[in-house]
Amino acid sequence: MSVVTIQLGQCGNQIGFEFYDLLSKSATKPNHAPSSSFHSDDYSDLVSERFFHVNEKDKMFARAVMVDMEQKVIGQALHDTQRQSLWGYHKDAQVTGKKGSGNNWAQGYCHHGPKCISDVLDTVSKEVEQCDSLGGFLALMSLAGGTGSGLGAFVTTALKDEYPHATIVNNVIWPYTTGEVIVQNYNAVLTLSHLYSTSDGIIVMENEKMQKICSQLLKIKNVSFKDINKVVATKLAGVFLPACDTSDSTCLSKFVVADILSNVCAHPGHKLLNILNIPVVPKTSLAYTSYNWNMLVKHCRQMLIANANMEEGVNWSIKLPKAAKPVSETEMTNQTSTFNRSLSNQIFLRGKDASTVDLSSFEDSQLYTSWVPSYGRFHSAWQRNSYNEIEQSVTLLSNSQTPLKPLDAVVSKAWNMFASRAYVHQYAKHGITDDDFVDSFVALEQVVKNYSNL
Repeated sequence: MSVVTIQLGQCGNQIGFEFYDLLSKSATKPNHAPSSSFHSDDYSDLVSERFFHVNEKDKMFARAVMVDMEQKVIGQALHDTQRQSLWGYHKDAQVTGKKGSGNNWAQGYCHHGPKCISDVLDTVSKEVEQCDSLGGFLALMSLAGGTGSGLGAFVTTALKDEYPHATIVNNVIWPYTTGEVIVQNYNAVLTLSHLYSTSDGIIVMENEKMQKICSQLLKIKNVSFKDINKVVATKLAGVFLPACDTSDSTCLSKFVVADILSNVCAHPGHKLLNILNIPVVPKTSLAYTSYNWNMLVKHCRQMLIANANMEEGVNWSIKLPKAAKPVSETEMTNQTSTFNRSLSNQIFLRGKDASTVDLSSFEDSQLYTSWVPSYGRFHSAWQRNSYNEIEQSVTLLSNSQTPLKPLDAVVSKAWNMFASRAYVHQYAKHGITDDDFVDSFVALEQVVKNYSNL
């Protein structure tokens, strides 16, 4: 089943390029000899079928729709793909305008959204028609700007109306705490509140955390947005590349987007997701680095418990409470403040012997909130083909308290600005009312409460 990606705004289109560039390598280069136990399909064919369609000259074209109200970024992406013969974007898969949204969510949502949505849906329809079977949509966008966030929220709503039975996942890039866009907290609040009512799952990636991965783990001295986008693409690929449900020893299941979301977003009040991946090493160090599955799983679990985005510097002193006699609600609240509690987790193992790894440590009931049944807490998938030139890798898609702190901070900052009426007029002139702001605050304050009570 195929995935159609919607690349929204500058951020979404730049990430989309890196995402497909990484996927194209898995679609053309099997990492080691195929195994007969991986059904009858070749892995590279599965990747190609899911993310690309191939023309008569065997060139792959991304199953993607590129949307931006300025032409520069899309033009650059098209130029970059034309410089190589491996993959490209279809020439009719772009929707552009002549003027951006000026970092104003209201302009993207109220003006550009209604103006271009017919063209966007027509272009999406053409991509969907080329899929033998639609497995879902992946929308790539930022929270801080105007086009990616405002137009992105509008497009997501329209997609849900047009394809009510299709799974929609939004990957959103969280702005720097002290970003250059002074109204970024408004934009983030308005975007998230709208996505929460239409998206099936929202993957949150924080710019600051991605930059730390680049500088501290990948040893990049002058980190660029391209470097950050490659980190984001690697995380996404670890989740969305084909894999097999661990319970399916024959690997007849292709484990599509709907399967993933049903495992981690079963409750409509909890849709925020985080991706942890390990190992993360510079390409120059790969030849001198070795790992084993037990170590990777152990370290990934501690990263989850300690709410650490990187293996480096993870706090090993944070531990789960030992299962003992029943505890009071007050005691439970005190315990949750010491470690990152989960609602559900989905792990992906990629590499040799991935199907044989012991994952029982992730089944510990103390990791999870008490009201989630045992069968809904933890799920696993494997793929014997590695990716991104790493022989063994672990990727964890987690629905946990990780986004709670940044979400609470953004809502508080935006509320303080709104209370002082700062920049509200810039939104009002495009049709966003005080009630729209208040509704967004109320919706996200409920999300904060939901995750605080895990």
